[in-house]
Amino acid sequence: MKPVAVMAWILLLLGTSVFAQSQNFQLADRFNLNGDVIYLPKEAAFATGTGINLASFYKQVFLIRGEYVFAHKDGVTDKAGVGLGVDLVKGLRSLGVTWLPEKLNPAVGALLLVDLKDQPDISYGVYLTVIKLEF
Repeated sequence: MKPVAVMAWILLLLGTSVFAQSQNFQLADRFNLNGDVIYLPKEAAFATGTGINLASFYKQVFLIRGEYVFAHKDGVTDKAGVGLGVDLVKGLRSLGVTWLPEKLNPAVGALLLVDLKDQPDISYGVYLTVIKLEF
């Protein structure tokens, strides 16, 4: 029953056609690729991940993203999921901070992940974006 609930949650996040008409919600207009460092509290392990920003809202400060997580510890398997994050530079700029460089784009957030091996298991993680490429 858990995989069905996770798939329904993912479809709910991706089915954004109603919200896309709002001024504050934007689907990603360019292809972007992010390199992330992820902490998995359930496994007490760090991992790396590759993700894309699917949409943003509230002045592009909050991000909805898809993520694939590569485990580097024995006994921890690869995972995939979605998450909600905050673009720190855009968030600080919306508060009036102007001294941040334009190319600095860190983001932090939380992920809901599904284990991709044998028995699907739901877990969570916290990410920090360290590399951001936009095409």
